[in-house]
Amino acid sequence: LPIEQQKTKKLYPCDMAFSLGIVTNLKIWYNTRMKSKQHIYSKVLNDGSRIQSYLSKKRRDCMIKVIALDLDGTLLTDDKKVTPENKKAIQLAKEQGVKIVLCTGRPLMSIYHLLEELELLGDDDFSINYNGGIIQKTKSQEILFKQGHSRDDMQYCYEEAYKVGLPLVMIDLERAYETTYPEGRPSIYPGLPHPIEFVTKNPSEFEASHVFYKAVLCIEESLLDEGIRQLPEAFFEKFNCMKSRTFLLEVVPKEVSKGTGLTHLAEILGITVEEIAACGDEENDLSMLTTVGFPVAMGNG
Repeated sequence: LPIEQQKTKKLYPCDMAFSLGIVTNLKIWYNTRMKSKQHIYSKVLNDGSRIQSYLSKKRRDCMIKVIALDLDGTLLTDDKKVTPENKKAIQLAKEQGVKIVLCTGRPLMSIYHLLEELELLGDDDFSINYNGGIIQKTKSQEILFKQGHSRDDMQYCYEEAYKVGLPLVMIDLERAYETTYPEGRPSIYPGLPHPIEFVTKNPSEFEASHVFYKAVLCIEESLLDEGIRQLPEAFFEKFNCMKSRTFLLEVVPKEVSKGTGLTHLAEILGITVEEIAACGDEENDLSMLTTVGFPVAMGNG
């Protein structure tokens, strides 16, 4: 984190071993009848060594009610799998009454297989998608909160990205839309594993009322970084832009982030953000790590 953010929010960094077993060794003791204090610690095993992070007194007195998990580089392995250790840990957390929430830039349809695998499709299970742009009940797919881009937003985004040679893909609730790419610079986003349908369509071809929930600029890292440097300052004033991978810049509405998504979820659940733990490794996870009471930054981040 930047120095100024480190001063205001302490993170608990862990290495990839913790990324592969994010809640395996997170144990919560809470005696509601006796109203005893809660004792929380996180433990990482790495080459036989034990790392223990003891939380502040304020946090020891606060119960974790929600664990928000990023996917790539955090919950998932490099081949996009959930380890048996993670599954066991998630089940343990659920048995303790802790709600597990997948917090991702992906749409719900793209994580449905994980929700099934992790048994997170109950009546009271939630997911945060599009980097905080949508909060949904996973079973009914009911949308409890949403905030997206207008067609005019996407027209501006498209024009500015095209000028600097960056290919734009727009995403709504149903499809991803490939715009006309700059010559010789196609997006690599369609080549990533997605269960979502891709259609070729420019912003001007949509009705004025159409809503998009995310746009992505996805191209080889050096070309992406070069294009980002050339984008006007007004672009970053208008949108919230963050990398979720080295070659992928995500563009969401200015007020949208994983942090604001968790704030809205806390309101829905009637809890405080101090009662939420969040785990992540990338730039698009920073907002949630600086929002919740129990932030865990991956060592590989």
